[in-house]
Amino acid sequence: MTMWKLRCGNVADGRDYGHVCISTGLALLGTDWLAEQLHGIGANPQGLDLEVLRNNEHDNQRHFVHRFDSMEPGDIVALVHGNSCRAIGLVQDIEPLAIAAAHAAQLLDIDGWCLPIARAVNWRVPPPPNAQNGGAQIMGLSTNRFSQVHVQGAVDLINNWHDEAFLDNGAWGHGQGWVQYQADAAVVVDPGVVPMCISARALYYRNEQPRSREHEIVTHLVVPFIQHLGWMAPQQIEIEAGFIDLVLYEDNNRQIPRVLIEAKKAWGSVTGSLPQVRYYYYNNLPEEQRHHVNAIATTTGTRWAVWTIDHEPKLRAYCDLASPAHFAEHPLLKALALPCYNVGGLSQVMELLGAPQGPGG
Repeated sequence: MTMWKLRCGNVADGRDYGHVCISTGLALLGTDWLAEQLHGIGANPQGLDLEVLRNNEHDNQRHFVHRFDSMEPGDIVALVHGNSCRAIGLVQDIEPLAIAAAHAAQLLDIDGWCLPIARAVNWRVPPPPNAQNGGAQIMGLSTNRFSQVHVQGAVDLINNWHDEAFLDNGAWGHGQGWVQYQADAAVVVDPGVVPMCISARALYYRNEQPRSREHEIVTHLVVPFIQHLGWMAPQQIEIEAGFIDLVLYEDNNRQIPRVLIEAKKAWGSVTGSLPQVRYYYYNNLPEEQRHHVNAIATTTGTRWAVWTIDHEPKLRAYCDLASPAHFAEHPLLKALALPCYNVGGLSQVMELLGAPQGPGG
């Protein structure tokens, strides 16, 4: 029996998909190279040849994938975020490629992150108060995303947690079971979003990588979307506001900022620009204006991540306007619908970014 550590995100950039691992009964892994190769594959997830991609010699992080595949049934996995252990799990005897084939569409985009490598794990979560504080504390682990645990102190601690979790009906609770996707009703309630979804999908799933620059993304995708949500240009929409792409103001005099938006190229990272917009919030926005800001958003024009700030940014909603998941309830497009594991979804993005007077002005 081998002991492993899997990091479920990065504290510095706000990435945290531990809840997805626990709720789905999966351990999830991705590499930067895989993410680049898999952009756009969601148009045809059945065409995903993950066995070829996961062994590609051009992926300098493929050693993580090979190590991940080497886990044996019965191995112990500690699901870690920062210095917090979110869960302890036992690897299950299910073929990894079978899992990937069954859940390919969902794993390609989880809150903006591509995590196509999966193993089945029976997770146990720590009891309160540890669970409420984000998990039990553990020190001495390496900072890489996946590795074997060798530090004796960490080994002993994880072994103790394993006994508490799995022996004699231990105190650690079960994971929540498979997430059942609930169709996002925003398309039904607000038909005006449908053409934007179709346009975004046409851009995002083209056969070749889009060459759109950031200002084209802002012009053709971002501004039309926020105008649909009720923001009036030019009074309430400031473009290229210093070191950030857009600031949305409640008032026509641009004194009360409500939303900060940073846009990146269509195939860029939707979460990678969070440090830039966070820096703007704390260093460029006058202190007397900061308390007015309700949300900050990072976007590629098609994908939107919306954060609220309470000391530190917290991801509240994510959606991909190009995703077939948002077509689930539309009578003409429901055949394109696919499940997804995203927080908040389109309706929550629209609610958090909506102008004070509401969508449509």
